[in-house]
Amino acid sequence: MKVILPFELSPIIRTYLNHAYPFGIVEGHFGKKFVSERMCDIYVNCLYSQEDRNNFYLYPEDGWFEKCGLVRQEPYVCQDKTKACVQEAIKEARSRLSKGQYVYASPNEGYISAISQGRYYDFDHECLLYGFDDGAGVYMSAGYKNGRYVPYTIPYGEYEAALLNVQKSDIELLFFRVNREYIFPGINANNVADRLSEYYNSYIPEFLSRRELSQYISSGRLKFGQNAWKELVLYLREAGDEHRQVDMRYTRSFMEHKQLMKIRVEKLYEKGFISDDAMVRAASECYSQAQSAMSLAMKYNITGSLNVLMRAAQKITDVNEREAIYLNQVISELRVQCESCRRQ
Repeated sequence: MKVILPFELSPIIRTYLNHAYPFGIVEGHFGKKFVSERMCDIYVNCLYSQEDRNNFYLYPEDGWFEKCGLVRQEPYVCQDKTKACVQEAIKEARSRLSKGQYVYASPNEGYISAISQGRYYDFDHECLLYGFDDGAGVYMSAGYKNGRYVPYTIPYGEYEAALLNVQKSDIELLFFRVNREYIFPGINANNVADRLSEYYNSYIPEFLSRRELSQYISSGRLKFGQNAWKELVLYLREAGDEHRQVDMRYTRSFMEHKQLMKIRVEKLYEKGFISDDAMVRAASECYSQAQSAMSLAMKYNITGSLNVLMRAAQKITDVNEREAIYLNQVISELRVQCESCRRQ
């Protein structure tokens, strides 16, 4: 038996697997055109967190694909880390895949040869199964190999061993079921304006209301929106001063954020929410500059040229300044559009 579920292997967002997997599922079922409209009011903001393992990343609402009704999830927990329990979990996972559901877990990737590539280590990491092939005896997944997001296969025995040897005390799987009857209600201009304003003014409401985070915010260890990307410039300069390698996930996240902003502005213009195509051109130019910044950061990692890295930092600064100008206009036009709709 062979089952391969719809899954986009070149999703719009893929720097981090917890972003790539939802987009892969949704784009696989509904297509990129649908996603370009659905994401107009999500993945707008971003974070800099000095305390986190990953300092820079895009910020969507947690579980956005569930909250809007696109996908439903169901947990399955193995309380006992025994072979019998794991085999029962795998049996259930196979059944769910056969029914069109995706299987998400965090197995010990040191036991997955396609990823570990002969190295020996223990690390529980995200892994989504979107199919299996009994003839080859493998599951289908996707992830990063040698710096590239690609599909790969996991032999049945390796997946069992990877689950059995997780570092956590229990083994949890999540089953994702796509709502194929989902109908997108359309772009809500007011929501888009609110999310863009939050990004523009560098805050995220739900974070500001959490008292336990107040010291991190006040000390500058936690920043949002455009302030987060200003911190990225400082990160690059410090990396150059200390002759450190640049974490390419950070410059790629910046590039993906500008790609999403470009898609968002294009869609708002296409749907008549904004009227000046100069904003579309500005968003497109910012994306091109962000791509160039990422390429320069990669070149720095290879050559060690400080001049190359400073050019990358300057491009990010230029993008931040250009974006602030055109976004102010986008937000203003959206507010006018919303007010006009309320009066009608």
